[in-house]
Amino acid sequence: MNTGYQPTVEQLLPIDMHWLQQLTRQEWEVRSLPTYSMEATELVSALTKELMFVSIYKALASSLSAENNSRLTAMQLAEKKITEMIEDLTKAYRSQRQNNITEEILDIMASFEVLQTQEKQQVQSAAGPRLHKPTGSSV
Repeated sequence: MNTGYQPTVEQLLPIDMHWLQQLTRQEWEVRSLPTYSMEATELVSALTKELMFVSIYKALASSLSAENNSRLTAMQLAEKKITEMIEDLTKAYRSQRQNNITEEILDIMASFEVLQTQEKQQVQSAAGPRLHKPTGSSV
């Protein structure tokens, strides 16, 4: 099944220096810069741990989302196939039912014709044999 998902690779460590330089060039969105009370090495270590945690969490959440989306797609496809199968079976049932009804009607009509023929024969036999006068003979 083609889900359309492509695996991606994201480098976590070592931290991309180009990315850091881009961050330093960006304007800070608020007036005051954040303050920190720890030494720079501790701050970098804590921020690196947070970056790792967030990156791994993001990867896991994306993976779970992709898996659930794939399952949902598979379920929708199965539901569509079931609906189509029900429609096909309903058509086949109705067609077979119509054929059975047609056969019963033809059987009834054939039986009716046989009864009419038998009834005519009984009427004729009850009337007795017909006597024909011979033509062309003298008495």
